[in-house]
Amino acid sequence: MATKKTTKKASAKPAAAKPAVKAEAAGDAKKKVETILERIQQNFKEAGAALASSGHIADEKRREVLVTLIENAQANADATFAALRDVLEAETLSDSLRIQRDALRDGIERNLAQVRDVAALAAQGSRESVAPVTEFVASLRDKVRARA
Repeated sequence: MATKKTTKKASAKPAAAKPAVKAEAAGDAKKKVETILERIQQNFKEAGAALASSGHIADEKRREVLVTLIENAQANADATFAALRDVLEAETLSDSLRIQRDALRDGIERNLAQVRDVAALAAQGSRESVAPVTEFVASLRDKVRARA
């Protein structure tokens, strides 16, 4: 069986880098790292501003919903007491029952309308409060695309 004879090749040693070249490479790396860190910090600042704006909008909408709920409760209480007054002033049992039936039907219709209004306010508030964050994420996407 024949064996192949291998010879060792002289290993090539890289030429020692000059200190000035090493310092320049280190300086370039440091600048790149600083640039990346600056971009990250700027993005965090922008994210914070978007979240703060989103929070302010959500707070405003929350207050608007709460005021609407209070107004609805007052309207319901006023209608209930008016119906109660009418029932007590009714001359016959038939009139009393008719007033109660009508008050119940009006109350249900009023409550359904109030639920729709509050749901619409909540949905609008959600859309508006998410908008700043959505815009921020879109700007990040655009920045990444611009660098590519």
